[in-house]
Parts: sequence; structure tokens; C-alpha cells
Amino acid sequence: MPDPMYDHIIEILRRGDAATALKEAQAAVAATPDDQQAQRLLALAEAFSGNPQAAHQSLERALALTPQDASLHYLRAALLVTEGREAEASAPLGEAVALDPNEIRAYLLQMQLAIGRGDLDEADRLGRLVARLDPDQPRLLVQQALVALHRNDAPRAHALLQRAEPRAPGDTQLRYARGLAYRAQGHYAFAEQAFRELVEKRPGAFELRFLLADTIRLQQRYAEAAEALAPGLEADNAPADALRYAGELWLATGDHARALPLLRRAAAGQPDDRPTQDALLEALRRNGDPAEARNTLDALLTISPKQDLLWAARLSHEPDGGDRRAVQARWQSALPYSIHAMHAGMDLAAEAGDAMEADTLARRILEEDPKHRGAQVYTIRNLYRTDPAAAVRYIRGMLHDIQDPGSLRMVRGWLARSQDKAGDLQGALQTWLENRRIGEWPPLPPDPVAAARDYPPLAETGADPRAPRPMFAYGLPGSGIEVVMGVLVGNVPTVRNDRVANGLAADPFSQAGTAVGLAAGTLDPKATVEAWRRLLPMRQVEGDHVIDWLTHWENAWLYALRPELPEGLLILALRDPRDMLMDWLANGGYVEYAVEAPLAMAQWMAPRLAQIADLIEGDLYPHREVRMDGIDEDMEATTRAVAAALGTELAVAEVHGPSRLPAGHWRAYRDALGDAFALLAPVAVRLGYPED
Repeated sequence: MPDPMYDHIIEILRRGDAATALKEAQAAVAATPDDQQAQRLLALAEAFSGNPQAAHQSLERALALTPQDASLHYLRAALLVTEGREAEASAPLGEAVALDPNEIRAYLLQMQLAIGRGDLDEADRLGRLVARLDPDQPRLLVQQALVALHRNDAPRAHALLQRAEPRAPGDTQLRYARGLAYRAQGHYAFAEQAFRELVEKRPGAFELRFLLADTIRLQQRYAEAAEALAPGLEADNAPADALRYAGELWLATGDHARALPLLRRAAAGQPDDRPTQDALLEALRRNGDPAEARNTLDALLTISPKQDLLWAARLSHEPDGGDRRAVQARWQSALPYSIHAMHAGMDLAAEAGDAMEADTLARRILEEDPKHRGAQVYTIRNLYRTDPAAAVRYIRGMLHDIQDPGSLRMVRGWLARSQDKAGDLQGALQTWLENRRIGEWPPLPPDPVAAARDYPPLAETGADPRAPRPMFAYGLPGSGIEVVMGVLVGNVPTVRNDRVANGLAADPFSQAGTAVGLAAGTLDPKATVEAWRRLLPMRQVEGDHVIDWLTHWENAWLYALRPELPEGLLILALRDPRDMLMDWLANGGYVEYAVEAPLAMAQWMAPRLAQIADLIEGDLYPHREVRMDGIDEDMEATTRAVAAALGTELAVAEVHGPSRLPAGHWRAYRDALGDAFALLAPVAVRLGYPED
């Protein structure tokens, strides 16, 4: 017969008043210390009050009174599960079903644990046992729905939950499963509502808050997702994964200031976690404060000094004029056998001109990893300078291990350069030609359109000649245009290389039909220039004060540019066309094409260079020439040349790229490539270069 006092305590527990329930249960135990029901209620009240240790002690006293009570064994297992001690729950659950084969709750908890560890077959078996006892048990239907979701069967999960709903309309587990089912089907708004209701009922359940935040994220509402997660992050012991996730959410909104403190805390909690490191480094990069980055990284490295990624980041934030080699030495001391540390040391030693140290580190790296590409390239470059014949032998020894087409092209390029320097011109030419067959490239664009009629007059411009003006930049493969643009990128924020990077299909100066239409008079010049202007905001350019790197040039465009954009300026990168051909052959172009034969390359270059010569000779459009002959590996000289062309001052920029052949080196290949050079000689003369 139910005891009214005990019923009263149970009702208090149902209301969630743990403090009152605990007080009442303690009084009941004091009155009847040998009553297992009183001890059971005390255990429940202690568990609800956040004192699992006391709850276990009360359960043990209840079990000592009635050791054959299956429900007490079940309660013990349930308490262990709430503490995250799932493995320890197995024994009391087994005891519960052994004492009472009809203890459904024990089977359901076993089923829940099986789902948690991914043993869906075991979960199915346990579900069948429960179904024999009570096929419409709502908790069973919920667990079966969770199994269905794990098997990506959302429709079955929904059907099971619909059966359970009338039998347990307010059940927390059912609402949880319903939210997961909505997520699985992409119904994120419904899932969000389900999880919000759960969080309102259990605001301290962090896993529910995390699930809510992630569901909001799936709707691309990153700031709201971060705010939903925030209440669970206030405690000092907030999970590091959650801190990282919240930081990533703020990064997604562009708010690195709110992301950074969260990510610092996450990294302090798990400094060795790579996703956390990546997120923190991205936040530091966006923050743009090198001193703060150094301080943050130094603090982390004090906690976790065995992290190559953190050391590499720390080295990258060492300022110009700082002691980068000292930072690398600290890195090497912390990780004596780190190849990454040795690689950094090798590069720094090479920059400082400490060849002995660089050579030593390169050898150490290759002893540890004979295929380390960085050390191999250093060795190649060193041998190229000191003993090109040895460089040839070294490269031939490593070629058979290279499968990646990009790496193969790079290494074979060094082979050809080494052959060239060693005097094996025929071997170098053969290697260059073979290198052009590696990879798949688009076909060469067609020849430029010839002028069909006289160009319109260059319109007057009332613009202040000192004001910024729209500019175009162009150079053929091998001209050194990449170096020119590298200097400009380092100095001018409105440089745009997106045509080279990914093309602009909608832009008229990227479309072959533009030149044809303008030359034929079927394309409106004003509309052409306006179409170009309309795309500038999409390219993050205000107004038309852009330096636009063109992948090709057509004089037919002058039908539009002369009357509609007279204030424009064309920047031309030039060098001897025969050296252009050699450089294109040796190093490839900024835009590569499927052409192998030097004569075909010259046939493609000649008409384009002829149009450039026409433009220069006739002064058909405002232009400036940057002559790259002999200077494109001298960044100070290159910067001066570009600055002179623009009539301004520019800072020297670091531009990295392939080593160029010396000016006039084409003459060494005159016998082998005579036909190609003869084709280019007339336009070379027009551009101011000697015929021979």
C-alpha cells in the first residue's frame, strides 16, 4: 500500500524541487533508517541535488536491506550513466535483469548504451526483448527511432515517434529524438524549435545547448548559434571543444575579437588539438596584432612545447629585425628531431648566407626523410650554383620517385636549368620540351583580330593628370609580367589578378567575341566599357581606379577604349621576344597552354607582339613600358622600373618565382631554335632589340 509520506517526496522530486525533497527524504531516513524505500528516495534526492557520491552510499544501504530488489540495481546503473561511467553500469544492469527478467527499464538502458557505442545489432536485440513485454512502450519506440536515425532511416524514425507521442506527449527523450529526426531530414527550423524547448527545461544540459547551436549554424545564422552556446561557456571548466566551436562560429561571422578569447581558452585546455590550433591561428591572423600573436603563442608553447604547428606560427610572427634564428633555435631545442624545425632552420640559414649550417641541416633532413622535397630543392639549388653537373646527377636519381605532375614539372625544370648551366644545351632543350608534355592544358587562343577600319580618335579627358586612373597590365608568357604584378600587389590595394586566378567569364575583356564585335562595328563601344565597369564592385573595387591584370590583349579593344576610356593606362611588360620564348619554354607561363614545339610558340607570339609594336609605334593608347631585360631577378631594379613607369614611388616587394635565364641567353640556342628566332626577329627589331 503506498505510503503518503513517500508519495509526497516523489511529488516534490517531480516538481524539480531537489532541496526540499532532500530535506524530506533525510527526515524519512532518520525516522525509519531500516526502510529501503526511504533510502531509495534519499538516493534519488541526493542525485538530483548534485551529490552522486552520497546517492551511491544511500543506494548501497538500500541494497544491503533488500539485495534482491532489481529496481535498486537498475537505479545504481542509471546513476552511473548520469556520471558518464557507462562501462561500470553494465554489471548492475545485468544483475537487474537476472533478478527480474521483466525489468523493462534495465533493458531500455542497455539499449541506450548499445546505441551510444554504435552496436545497433545489440540495440535491435534488446528492443525485441522489450517488445515482447510491452510493444507500445513509448521509451522503446524512442530508442528504436534513434536506431533508425543511426541507420539513416529518418522516415521510419518519424513513424515510430508518431506512435510514441500520444503515450508520452511531454517526454524529454521523445522531443530529443524528434529534433534529431528533423535534422536528419533537413528540417532545421523544426529541429531548432524542439531543441529550444529542451534547453528551456534543462538549461544546464550543455550537450543540448550544443545541439541547438549547431542546428542554428546549419541555417547559416552563425552569430545566433554562438549566442545560443554562450551560457554554457561561462564556467571555468567549460569543455574545450565547445569553446573552440564557439570561436569558430564567431570567426564565421567575421568577429575575430569575440573569437580570440574563446579560442585562447580552448587552446589552453587542449593545446595539442589540431582543429583548435588551426582556429586560433586563423583568429590571430585576422586580428592583425603580431605582438599579441607572439604573446599568445609563447604562452601556449610554455604549456605544450612539442607542437610543430605552434612553433611555425610563432616563427612567422617574429617581426622584421627580430631574431628569427633564435626562435627557430628554441623550436629545435624543444623538438630536436623535428624535420619541420630543421627545415625552418635550413631556410633561415640559407637566407643569412650561412651555407655550412644550411648544408648540415639539409643533410640531416634527408637522412631522416630521403624524399623531403624542401631539402631536395635546397640541395638542387646549392649544386646548381656550385656544381651543375652534380646537380644533373642528383636530380636524375630522384626523378623516378616523383609522381605528382606539378612536382615533376618543377624538378624537371631544375634538371633542364642544370643541364643548361653545365653546357649540355641539347639535353636542356630536350628536357624543356618533355616538360611541356606533363599535364593537360587548354589550347592556344586564336590569333588577335586585325583592325577592320581606322580607330576612333582618342577622346579628351578632363581628369586631373595627377589623379588615380584605371590601368590595365599585360605581358606575354616569358615577359616577366608576373614579377611586375608582384611588385604592384605589394604596393597597390586595387590590383586585381582574378582573371589569371580564375577568369571572369562575364567580363568583355575576357571574351574572344569582344574584339571581333568591336572590329566589325557590331558591338557598342560604350556598352563594352560600361560592362567592364559594372563588374568592378563585384571585384571589390570602388570607382574604376583599378590595375587590371589582363590575360591577353587585342588592339581591336581600342575601338572602345580610345573613345570611352581615354584616361586609362596600359602597362606593358616587355623583353627581347627571343628571351621571352626561352623563358616560356623553360619556366612556363602565368597562363599555360597546350603547345610543345618552339616554332608553334613563336608563331603564336609574333602577331601579338606585332600588335604591341603597332600600339607603341603609333601611340595608339596611353601606355608605359617596363623593360624586364636582365632585371627580373633584381627586385630593387624591378621596383625602380615599375615605379618609373607609373611615375610614383614603390616599396621593394619580395616576389618569388622560378629562376630566370639571363638576358640574351637565347643566342646560345640559336642553332637549335633558329626557325623560331627568325620568326620573332622582325618584331624584336620593331620593339628596339637587335636583329642578331
